[in-house]
Amino acid sequence: MAGVQGFGISIAFQTGFCAAITHVDDGEQDRPALDTTNDATPLNSLHAYRTKIPSKLIDPGELKITLLYNPNLRPPIDAAAETITITLPLPIGGNTPATIAGTGFMTKAGTKIPHDGLMMQDVVLTKSGFWTYTGGT
Repeated sequence: MAGVQGFGISIAFQTGFCAAITHVDDGEQDRPALDTTNDATPLNSLHAYRTKIPSKLIDPGELKITLLYNPNLRPPIDAAAETITITLPLPIGGNTPATIAGTGFMTKAGTKIPHDGLMMQDVVLTKSGFWTYTGGT
């Protein structure tokens, strides 16, 4: 599959907050490795190697988003967790775009107001629980 441009991505909040997006960083999920090494761990030559198992708990991570700042729209930094849906750009020849959706809440919002340039706002959304990745067609 050829690459798909990011132009056209959108994010919808259950509460209705919407702003023009310039950048989205979906971050990464984190699944810790649990150390199971103990006194019965076998030696291999002169060394013992740590043994590990995967945790059953996965941290879904954060979304870092850059928006065109609109002073008339207040970001929902104090809102409760809500459903957030990210609609990815439609690839050339595609019929429906892929989506990423789940529960999250805003944990950071900072505004940049340059002397000569566009006003921007960086926000961080913390994901909670399982997020659904639905492929497009």
